[in-house]
Amino acid sequence: MKVLVISHGPNKTPSKKIGWHLIPFILKKNHGCKICIVSKAEWLRFYQEYLKFRPDIIVSSGIIGIIVTILKKIGLIRCPHAHMWDDHYVECMGKKWGIDRVAWAEYYIIKNADMVSTPSPFLYEQLQLLGIKNRKLVTHGIYKNFNDIKPDFKSFENTQARRKARRKTNCLYVGDLENPQKNLGKMLIELSNCDANVFIAGKITPKITAFISRNNIRNAVLLGEKTNEECIALMKAADVLLLPAKQDSCLKMYEYLASGKPILGLRGRQGYALRHGIDAWLCDNFLSGFNDMMKSGFKPQKAVVCTWEQIAAKHYANLKEILK
Repeated sequence: MKVLVISHGPNKTPSKKIGWHLIPFILKKNHGCKICIVSKAEWLRFYQEYLKFRPDIIVSSGIIGIIVTILKKIGLIRCPHAHMWDDHYVECMGKKWGIDRVAWAEYYIIKNADMVSTPSPFLYEQLQLLGIKNRKLVTHGIYKNFNDIKPDFKSFENTQARRKARRKTNCLYVGDLENPQKNLGKMLIELSNCDANVFIAGKITPKITAFISRNNIRNAVLLGEKTNEECIALMKAADVLLLPAKQDSCLKMYEYLASGKPILGLRGRQGYALRHGIDAWLCDNFLSGFNDMMKSGFKPQKAVVCTWEQIAAKHYANLKEILK
């Protein structure tokens, strides 16, 4: 199977492979697919790559799928098109590019693609409501060496000793520190008075340090940017994992679940993927949610999370189904 992938990836071999930046490499290694990747820097050469590579199927991830949809609609592309609807485009890009334009592109892609796959139960429900017949729900995964990584208690202990912190509970957030969809500001302010250390793993920027200083958030500890393995080690050592994102399919959510640690999440879309009191503790306010969760002694039910290799196998089966 020859697969042409066009996505928002920064380059052909990103240093941090995850999601559809990683899956093409697994399709090539485990399933014998021939892969051609059109990265963000090569979008203008997409049609040239299509003519040169002559794929059996095109996979798009992100709003850039509109290029494939339009070219196929006017007859310049003849092979099937599978779109990976892995984000809320209007919410992420509407402010910058215009809500009306992004909404039209989002709808046009999913309405005309030969198959639409999403990791989000919420978006899958939208596909049902829109009458999209060839729809698939395939979640995100975890790295196959996840269970081999040991907990990193030292990072918490060393930081606490240096800061002379007296709080015993260690909460951890892993992810983007500036994306509004992550709701980090709301979480930090609401947890600023809780009896816990709030460790934050992610790229430190002047904006986030200024926010913490301006709001006098004393229990926040910035750990800086970490590798994926380091993040997993921190997750396994934390007492509580913080999930303030508005989405129900963020990448770190599945690593959180696999860690077996209590997750403090935000009520709303997360409820499509996480069951309150079973998979996670969902709340409207993080301070009251944290206090209620600690009083309840909540322990999450053990979750079964697929590896990226298993996720890629599901995508491979779906792509083969289109080509029948």
